[in-house]
Amino acid sequence: MALRTRLARLDDGEQLLAWRNHASSREQSLNTHIISLETHLAWLAATLADPQALLLLAEYDSLPAGQLRLNREADQRYFLSWSIAPEHQGQGIGKTLLRAFCGATAMRLHARIKPTNPASQRIAEAAGFELSATDSGWDTWQRNPISQQAAYTSDPQTIVDNINSQGAPLNFL
Repeated sequence: MALRTRLARLDDGEQLLAWRNHASSREQSLNTHIISLETHLAWLAATLADPQALLLLAEYDSLPAGQLRLNREADQRYFLSWSIAPEHQGQGIGKTLLRAFCGATAMRLHARIKPTNPASQRIAEAAGFELSATDSGWDTWQRNPISQQAAYTSDPQTIVDNINSQGAPLNFL
């Protein structure tokens, strides 16, 4: 089975919210409170319309398995965040998803991970991220591009196509 990605849509909102509000996800989030559907859908609509953001849905065996989000922040750094559906955690999907994304882009990437989140730390390390700073209860991880030869693109569908062209099989681990 291959892991596939696609651009998230507004009709993914309830699935994304269920993952976001799951206790294990909230525990590792910036905001640990339960989010309402109304608040979440407003955030999702804004994220999908934001040219500085990219939200991907990962599917394994044609079923939703996780999400990956890229945001360009005010300081022009690109930050990734990801979550894997509780029923798919521990199966290598996070590592495969992040490696495939990193292989599809030449951007320098960052991620904020709580020091109490060893699963995300292992995922980041497997994708070539290194711990670069610790501040305010969060660790910042950074991944420099392996090759400057990879073409930079900010087109969301091109990024998805680049990820999916790798096939991202789970034996990619």
